[in-house]
Amino acid sequence: MKLKSEQLAAHLERPLLPVYLLCGDEPLLMLECADQIRACAKKQGFIDREVFHVEPGFSWDQVLASANSLSLFAEQKFLDIRLSGKPNEAGVKALLSYAENPPADTLMLITAPKLDNSTLKVKWASAIEKNGAVIQLWPMDSEQLPRWLHQRARQLNLRLSDDAAQLLAQRVAGNLLAATQELNLLSLLSENGQVSAEDILDSVGEHARHDVYDLVRVAFMGKWPDAVRILEHLKQEGAEPTLALWALTRELRDLIQLLRLMRDGQSFEQACKQARIWPMQRQAPLKLASRRCRPPQLLSLLDEAQALDVLSKSSPKEFWHELSLWIAQLCGQPLPLPFASKIARALL
Repeated sequence: MKLKSEQLAAHLERPLLPVYLLCGDEPLLMLECADQIRACAKKQGFIDREVFHVEPGFSWDQVLASANSLSLFAEQKFLDIRLSGKPNEAGVKALLSYAENPPADTLMLITAPKLDNSTLKVKWASAIEKNGAVIQLWPMDSEQLPRWLHQRARQLNLRLSDDAAQLLAQRVAGNLLAATQELNLLSLLSENGQVSAEDILDSVGEHARHDVYDLVRVAFMGKWPDAVRILEHLKQEGAEPTLALWALTRELRDLIQLLRLMRDGQSFEQACKQARIWPMQRQAPLKLASRRCRPPQLLSLLDEAQALDVLSKSSPKEFWHELSLWIAQLCGQPLPLPFASKIARALL
C-alpha cells in the first residue's frame, strides 16, 4: 500500500507490515516517520534490531543472511536498511527476494533519498508496495508550509500570526528541520506565546543572517566569494556539518533531475513543476546553475558527497576544507590538482 505521512500514526495502531519504504528529501519528516515505525516495532516485540548503512562495497548477502537467521535475543527481528541512493543490482535482488517472501517474525524498514516515479515502479519497489507500505515524503509547498507551522507552533504553546507564519515559511524555504529549530528558539524567547512578524524578524533574522540555506543559494548561483565567506562563518559558528551537506546535496539532486527533464524537452518551469520545486527563491539559483553545469560534473559531485558525509563524522576540520573545494567545483572555480584530478577521473 501507499501511505501519506499524516496517515502513519493511525496505521501503526494495527499490526505492522513486514516491510516499509520511506523515501524523500525532507529530513525532519523522514526522521519522525522512521522513529514512529521504530518505536512501534519495539512496542510490538521487534527487539533485536540490526542497522545496515548501504555504501559503496556493501554486501547485501549479510542482509538476507540476517533476515533468514534465528535471533539470539528475541523471537522477532528488525532490519533497519539505510540507502544513500538507488540500490545496485545486488541490492535490487536482495530487496525483491525479501519483499516477495518476507520471513516470519521479521520487519524491514528501508529509508532512502527521494526516488523518482520510474524507480518506484520497478519490481522491488512494487513488491514492497504490494506486501508492505511505501511512504513518499515531499517537501511542503508555499500553501502547505504555513499551515504546518501553525500546527507545530501550537505543540510548543506558541500562537503565530498569519504574517509571522508566512514570513517564517519564506525564511526556511521549505525546510522543516530549520523551521522546527526556529520555532524551538521562539518558544524560549516568547514571554506570552504570541509571535508576530516583528518577532520573527528580530529573532530569526538576526541569528540566521548566514545559514546553510544562504550557502546553498549563493553556491548554486555560482557566487564563489560569497560562498567562501558564508562557509567560513558557518564553520566559526559551529554549524552542523551534516546539515550543510544535506542542504547542498538535496539541491544537487534536484538540479540533476531538472537537467534530465529539460534534456527530454521540458522547459525549466515545466521541469520545476514536475519535480515539485515550488518556492521561487529556490528556482532562481537552480536556473542559473542549469545553464552553467553539466550532468557528468554534477553526478561526480554527488558521488563525492558520499565521501564528504563519511568525513563529516570522522574529521570535521578536514570536512570543511574539502567542502570548500566541492563548492568551488560547483561554482566553476579552478581547483587544486589532487581534487581536480579526482573529479576528472570520475568524469572519464
